Amino acid sequence: MRVFKYPIPNDGYPAKISAPGAYKILHAGPDPTGQVCVWAAVMPDRPQMADNFARVLVAGTGHDIGEPFRAEHHIGSYVDGPFVWHVFAFIRNPNDRVGV
Repeated sequence: MRVFKYPIPNDGYPAKISAPGAYKILHAGPDPTGQVCVWAAVMPDRPQMADNFARVLVAGTGHDIGEPFRAEHHIGSYVDGPFVWHVFAFIRNPNDRVGV
């Protein structure tokens, strides 16, 4: 197992991330350069299924997160100056993720 970093945009639109094998999202927030990222535990030796991906959305406090995102998809929040951002991930194929 390895931990991979996936940069994601903070533009109000869901980003698609796809790992090389089974994965579990561990954390979301800015890296040392300020780029918003998602870190995931990845098992690259497991086969990757075509529909095994996550849609990740960064939304500000008070913003509508829309469908298919729900509160249980929250993976982290972070502060950037006067703003608090919330990161949600909708897992397309949750049965093939790395176990907890």
